[in-house]
Amino acid sequence: MHIKISFALGCIAALSLLNSAEYAHGDTSQRQVQRDPAIEPAEGLEHTFDVSENTFRLNGQPFYYHATEIHPNRIPPQYWRHRLKMVKAMGLNTVSFYIFWNQVETRPGEFNFEGFNDYAKFCRLAQDEGLWVIIRPGPYVCSEWEMGGHPWWLLQHEGIQLRTTDPHYMAASERYLKAVARELAPLQVTQGGPIILCQVENEFPYRDQPYLKAMRQLYLDAGFEVPLISCNPTKGGQRFIDSYRDDLIQTVNFGSRKAAESFEILRKFKPTGPYANGEYYVSGFDFWGESHKTGATDLRVNDMAYMIDNDHSFCLYMGCGGTNFGFTAGSYTAKETAEYPNDKGDDAYRPDTTSYDFDAPISESGLATKKFMAFRELFESRLAEGAQLPPIPTAIPTLSIPEVVLNETAHIIDPENQAIRTHDPKTMEFYDQGYGSIVYRTTLPAGPAGVLSAASVRDFAYVLLDGQPSGIMDRRRRIYQVEIPARPRAMTLDLVVESMGRPNWGVQMIDYKGLVSPIKWTSDGTENKLQEWEIFLLPLDDVHLSKIKFSKGDSNIKGPVFRRGYFNLDQTGDTFIDTRNLGKGMLWVNGYNLGRYWKIGPQQTLYCPGVWLKNGRNEVVVLEYLETENPVVQGLEEPILSKLRTDLDFSQKLKKTSR
Repeated sequence: MHIKISFALGCIAALSLLNSAEYAHGDTSQRQVQRDPAIEPAEGLEHTFDVSENTFRLNGQPFYYHATEIHPNRIPPQYWRHRLKMVKAMGLNTVSFYIFWNQVETRPGEFNFEGFNDYAKFCRLAQDEGLWVIIRPGPYVCSEWEMGGHPWWLLQHEGIQLRTTDPHYMAASERYLKAVARELAPLQVTQGGPIILCQVENEFPYRDQPYLKAMRQLYLDAGFEVPLISCNPTKGGQRFIDSYRDDLIQTVNFGSRKAAESFEILRKFKPTGPYANGEYYVSGFDFWGESHKTGATDLRVNDMAYMIDNDHSFCLYMGCGGTNFGFTAGSYTAKETAEYPNDKGDDAYRPDTTSYDFDAPISESGLATKKFMAFRELFESRLAEGAQLPPIPTAIPTLSIPEVVLNETAHIIDPENQAIRTHDPKTMEFYDQGYGSIVYRTTLPAGPAGVLSAASVRDFAYVLLDGQPSGIMDRRRRIYQVEIPARPRAMTLDLVVESMGRPNWGVQMIDYKGLVSPIKWTSDGTENKLQEWEIFLLPLDDVHLSKIKFSKGDSNIKGPVFRRGYFNLDQTGDTFIDTRNLGKGMLWVNGYNLGRYWKIGPQQTLYCPGVWLKNGRNEVVVLEYLETENPVVQGLEEPILSKLRTDLDFSQKLKKTSR
């Protein structure tokens, strides 16, 4: 198969920096930042790192971290060094990252610190590249990540209260933090490593001081000896009142044109200590069905100039956003949104996209953007005379892939899939499943038309009658009932429920997936409870996928279906799988789960790292929940992240199938 290769240079013409009278503090335009190689992290060289009345101190000298956030779990490990080199080339001296508990401890007491979770390796690579490290283990992290980083199995403790002194929560948190410390405590700056700071919890908004006190103690008991920090947004200042502790160094989170104001709030509630920003938002993240977010470059350049010139530490969130591979994308809930201005009942559900590009200076695939060049120019202008930034690393090659026809199909329920029989169907967690899909099956007797309803659906239910699509239940749009036509005979009713990610914020994180009872059948004014159910689990993990049996030419399958196709390569490189011909589902390449796609946008491609492709034959598998007339994908050299589908035909199709 013919492929087209192109090498992006990653060198974009730099933007001219804008002057800002608002941030003029004397003659700061020529202020320089000393970059002394002697204080870069070197393996085995122990340093002292502490806090004076108003600054951090490295070896007794003032130190200001100019950091950016990069998450190892959102970037293939083979690309970690490349991204860290990009951070250094942008002009920064520190990298910060979250640790995602639900990736480390997928089952209680079973820890995995390999592959994406090899945080010790990430720290050592950062040290090799001359970068200091800030770690943020949580246990809660938010980050638009599934359940805010919490493992789903916590929900198996009925009535558990997250982010409190609940005994189940604290015991699990202690076990997790001790495991993290075994990996990372030896890499603290005091022991010759690059880790200078450790964040306790994350944006804690409640007046629960016993919890913060207990959580801080867990860090100390685990073996963390570097200064412990906390962070909170500055909006209104209330969170500083609620969560302030003298024994944690408070940092402030904010976005563009809020630097001076935010640090004033910090000083109001904390008279001494470093002027430190925990997260400086370079843009924002995306939700399915909403516009792609971007952030103005000039405003952020001005804010960073202000922080550099006034000896403030800061961390860009994000430096390189990366990708929510697999089932890792979270969701957000809000009482009222622009999409649903009249929502006054249950919280509106807004699932996050797979791409976490964040309009960051380093793109999802590692390219230097215009924002990168503007930031680099700023940092370069503050270098000491004669000092230089390292060159921008060569971009990873990209390739296009001609159309791949997904001409093999398989039913979502394999004949070998064992049914769970019950009178009382429950959510998937009850059946010891955390992610994927679940199928609820029953029989509707012959009779008149009626309405099938559930208390809620988490998060989408595809309703099939004798295998034919009959409607959709959609949490995002509060559609929890489907009209079912009259039946001349008894017919099989299937509800294929797709989990789209648990909320990453608030009490809504306690979010059970599947159908929420009661499930009712109403016909001729009579309400009945459906009694006989079969439950089929679809975890969509490696074991499950290995058992799928595909065949060619079965075009009679309607509704949810597995599809497969192949393509050949004689060279590899990054690509973006174009899913515009598909409807809604998940996609795997060579067994790697690239994440969710959905035709409504704004994201219309899935990032496929070149290290997951191979010379020769490559496999594409999709789980397609909706009908599609042309099941074809291809690989593009550039992503499509900002195309919403608002065309009438597609909208009408969704509306029609939801009745």
